[in-house]
Amino acid sequence: MKIGIIKAASSFGRFVANEALDRGFEVSAISDDVSELPEGWPLIDRDVLELSFKDIEQFDVVVNCSEVRAGQGEMAVSVMDHLIDIFAGSSTRLMVVGSGVNLFADDSRKQKVADFLPAMKEQSDLLAQAWGNLQASSGFDWTYLAPPFHFDISGPKTGSYRTGSDFVIVDQKGAAAISYADLALALVDEISEPQFLNSMFTATYR
Repeated sequence: MKIGIIKAASSFGRFVANEALDRGFEVSAISDDVSELPEGWPLIDRDVLELSFKDIEQFDVVVNCSEVRAGQGEMAVSVMDHLIDIFAGSSTRLMVVGSGVNLFADDSRKQKVADFLPAMKEQSDLLAQAWGNLQASSGFDWTYLAPPFHFDISGPKTGSYRTGSDFVIVDQKGAAAISYADLALALVDEISEPQFLNSMFTATYR
């Protein structure tokens, strides 16, 4: 399987790339600084907003690991809209590593995580817009991964996790938490055996 990873050199992108490589997948980096990549990695050296249908059609799956920092919500919308445009009519599946603010707070689906973060309202509204635009898209397969609240770059890889759909799930300790390594595992498992086509999913420790 051929996988392209947008921002493979980002903090989470590296975990996804390494997990995919460990599975024997053919991995290429997209829109990265070559100086940040291990020597010899295939690279499509083009800004994400300059990617075309031709760039992505060579892959079975493209994973967008672009990081959205505070104040960059508008960029998240622009990137999402551009990806929707170039994936339309493609057989390539788009995997988006998105934001947990778009999860419902519980299975009643009455409130979103964003509703409990008033200080982030402007950013959350833009992230919700990007998610909504993906939901409304058609012409290609996609999956949106919403990380849990506690997303730990230094946590160990346990090899054990549980998945849920569009609302917050917790582990046995009542925490919505997972390491980067285990979330990368969950994402690559979803690539290998799709369970959440054209929908959102999340994952936590068991």
